[in-house]
Amino acid sequence: MSQTALKIRVVPRYPAKVSATDGLTAVRSGIDLVIKSDYGDLVQVPTVTNPDRTFMLAWDADIDNYQSVSFTNIINNIQDAVIGPPLAAIDAVNPGADQVIYFTVPGVAATFTASEYVRGVSNAVDQPSYLLAIGAAANTALQPIATRAAMAALVTPTFKNVYLNETDREGEFAWTSANVSAFVSTDPTQALYVPPASDPTGASGAWVRKYSGTFLARWCGSNQAAIEAAHALADEIRLDRTFNITSTSTWPNGKIYRFANGAGLVVSTGVTLTIKGTIDAGAMRGIPGVGPNKIFNCLGTGKVIGIARTCGEWWGAVGDYTSADDQPALQAAHDSVENSYGSDCLGRPTLLLRAGGQYGIDSTLVLRPKHIVNLSVEGGGSVLGTRIWVRSTFSGVIGILVDGQTDGSAAIADFHIKGFSLYKVSGASAIAGIQVGNSGKSLIGYKCSVFENIHVNGFTWNWNVTGLLTRLIKWDRCDGWSDTVSGSIGMRIKDGGTGSFVGDLIVDSCQFVVPVDSGSSVQVVSSTSGAQIKGLRFPNCTNYKGSEYFSIQASAGGIIGDIWLPPGVQFDGFGQTMLRINASGSGTTVDDIHAEGVYFRGVNSGYFPVNISGDGTAILKNLFIRGCWFANTAGLVINISKATAVTVCDNQLTDIDSAGNSGMYFTSCTRVRASGNILNRTGTQQLGYFITFDSCDYYTCDENIAGGIVATSVIREVSPGAHKYVGAGNI
Repeated sequence: MSQTALKIRVVPRYPAKVSATDGLTAVRSGIDLVIKSDYGDLVQVPTVTNPDRTFMLAWDADIDNYQSVSFTNIINNIQDAVIGPPLAAIDAVNPGADQVIYFTVPGVAATFTASEYVRGVSNAVDQPSYLLAIGAAANTALQPIATRAAMAALVTPTFKNVYLNETDREGEFAWTSANVSAFVSTDPTQALYVPPASDPTGASGAWVRKYSGTFLARWCGSNQAAIEAAHALADEIRLDRTFNITSTSTWPNGKIYRFANGAGLVVSTGVTLTIKGTIDAGAMRGIPGVGPNKIFNCLGTGKVIGIARTCGEWWGAVGDYTSADDQPALQAAHDSVENSYGSDCLGRPTLLLRAGGQYGIDSTLVLRPKHIVNLSVEGGGSVLGTRIWVRSTFSGVIGILVDGQTDGSAAIADFHIKGFSLYKVSGASAIAGIQVGNSGKSLIGYKCSVFENIHVNGFTWNWNVTGLLTRLIKWDRCDGWSDTVSGSIGMRIKDGGTGSFVGDLIVDSCQFVVPVDSGSSVQVVSSTSGAQIKGLRFPNCTNYKGSEYFSIQASAGGIIGDIWLPPGVQFDGFGQTMLRINASGSGTTVDDIHAEGVYFRGVNSGYFPVNISGDGTAILKNLFIRGCWFANTAGLVINISKATAVTVCDNQLTDIDSAGNSGMYFTSCTRVRASGNILNRTGTQQLGYFITFDSCDYYTCDENIAGGIVATSVIREVSPGAHKYVGAGNI
């Protein structure tokens, strides 16, 4: 039977009435009434008392003739039937699935027992009261409910599913007659469970929200109370709007907060929110929330801490270098990590710097590693990966400070900072790029903490290492570049004052570049009585130019020792002095300095690759220069004065231009061993001597080979002491 057109012939003939309601049209053709629907196939038929025995003749297009059809059959075969009461008997024949009973007389629905196959009640003028009274009984259909109160008012509901239209709490609920009192008691906001008003405990049943995926915090209400109520109901909580946080609180472990589409927390001034769970939010948000790229809007002194893996964008970092000062946002992100002990975290607690981010800062970014939080800072790489810019509007002298602790136990840290570059903009006030350690504070570890793959550019001191106790730190594939900054230093290691110790440091596979005529690639300075700098290692490092490439300066009672330039270290670039060591003042000590297997190439006229001197009052001892290669020097190669316990052995010198001078010169030294050194081809200006001892005592010299290319003699002695050995193997 067609459901888009219906011919009805009423037998017996009593007044038949067809109303053209809800888009129906009725056309009389002789004794036939042709009913057509503009939409919905909705039909209104006369009221009858016996639908099984009241018949119509309906046109059947399949046989091109009429068939006798009972009212019951019509109801079963027309998709949407509009039936006038009383129709209680209709229930007995189970109207077809997916049908709608439309009651036209107010109050009838309350007395009608609906079939479980009936889809719902539609378009009645008193529909809300009908729904509260009875509804429809389809398990798969939804009935609209305006509020939770209306849902709770349903008495012994005969339908099983409703759709709640209450603002911010929308969703599908299904009725259960099970005892859910245990769940109802944990859900006072009725986010998931709405018990009937007749039994608010839920012991006799409740409406239960049907959902999959993440729990929406707004189902519990608004602002802080909603999120905190959600903690009892879900571990994954989705925020899709702004929530105000107005009181200090700690949110528990085990929760994941998913921020979407403009969601955010507005934290009142003076309020501290500690989040022990984790945050799921993008760094760059296409749909802005509270402020640009911000999910935490902390007003005044308000703050969010405890999150173990963060990014500055969550606090409003823009990352485009020019439009905003990103320091407050980056600092807030770090401070959250710093206070994340015991928070949920897979791996290290980490401040994440966005790949492609270019963060501009106007004040010092302070990093505080400590024993209970093994801090990590991770960027997207040092070459156009992640950049931090110290802007021209910067106030202060340090770009990034890796701070120590005053509490000795807290100072035992394990940190890993990597993968970004730090640039100084012309005009910025900062002197130090990254300072490691601080006056009066300790920064130590059980083993080496790590700086990795960090490029620092444009500062007077690119790296500045100091502090009361700063030790056990490694730099791996880092660098400091200031080749256009006069007097700059790639890495400065300075004592932290009286009683300080800075040392046990490894600088591996790094490069430091400064101007050819000023500054130092590395400078080690102790100028405070009793202050010690010891245990420095520089494997595989490249030092490029400077007036003193690698400078060791001790004075006023300072102590420097145990410094190794091991095989693989390189000094290059035709600058000035490459290794400069100076000790002066009573009580000053420089000892145990090693340059072994080092590459020295290219020194301009008037300067020495190695220049070591004391003032006669300082202790300068235990110096080792072994197995090194020196080339292209316009002057002395090794010049050492007023030192004791000096070993210069097995070095090779080639292409030395210094007419009439010596390749090596020892002045007022004692306990010197100079053996096994080889002089290769000299330059256009021939050396006069290979090695000169001037006013030295207790020295031995043998097996040095000049190959007949010195003008005068292999060894020269000036005012020699009584204790010496110059062997016949010097040729």
